[in-house]
Amino acid sequence: MVNINFKPIEEVVILEEIRFDNPQDFFKDLRSGAPPGATVTALWAEGIVFRHQGLPLNVEPVVKERMEGKVYWSSVKYAEMPEFKESASVGRETIGIAKAGSPTLKEIAKELRSRIKESG
Repeated sequence: MVNINFKPIEEVVILEEIRFDNPQDFFKDLRSGAPPGATVTALWAEGIVFRHQGLPLNVEPVVKERMEGKVYWSSVKYAEMPEFKESASVGRETIGIAKAGSPTLKEIAKELRSRIKESG
């Protein structure tokens, strides 16, 4: 018999926060570094559209901390977008948007939304 254990994420450390005043500026930024026709995606939850960049998982200290429940993101870019939509257009290019399904991603979106509200 095999024991199966689930180890949930206990902490997410975000090293850089990049907030956009509106979704269109966020989408333009995401497309800016991508070649024409490349697939670009973002996540949506709790009225926030966002994209994160994790740290490489092949670095020993990162792996060790991940095994202990701590995840590092090098950055998160985000904007307020109250209504979900499946895609957004930037010129002739499209950005796919998926609903974030994990509880961790939803909690992060709530935190990002509260940061927008706090800054007024």
